[in-house]
Amino acid sequence: MKEFAEKLKELRKSRGYSQSYVAGKLNLSQAGYAKYESDLAEPDMERLRKITEIFDISVAELLNFDTTNASIKLEKQTVTLTTQNGEKEFSLTSKNTKILEKIAKILEEEN
Repeated sequence: MKEFAEKLKELRKSRGYSQSYVAGKLNLSQAGYAKYESDLAEPDMERLRKITEIFDISVAELLNFDTTNASIKLEKQTVTLTTQNGEKEFSLTSKNTKILEKIAKILEEEN
């Protein structure tokens, strides 16, 4: 999720926040937060939600999803996400099924 790491760093800098400040808001060490910006770790869903609160943006914006005319198609063991930026196909596993369910719930709450 290199795009996520870059977006997170860009957001933090645009707000004038230090890594330590954001890390504190997330109950992380500065080094732990730095891993998100370096694409060495990914936040869990609860921290992802907290990040959107800190920067006052939606999950879709944070993850660079353009939800205008977006669709999700489930076929056999793959999921295809179609947005204005194109299509992305994901293999379906028990782990990412749970993540997709959580993302869908968050997106529903935002709309």
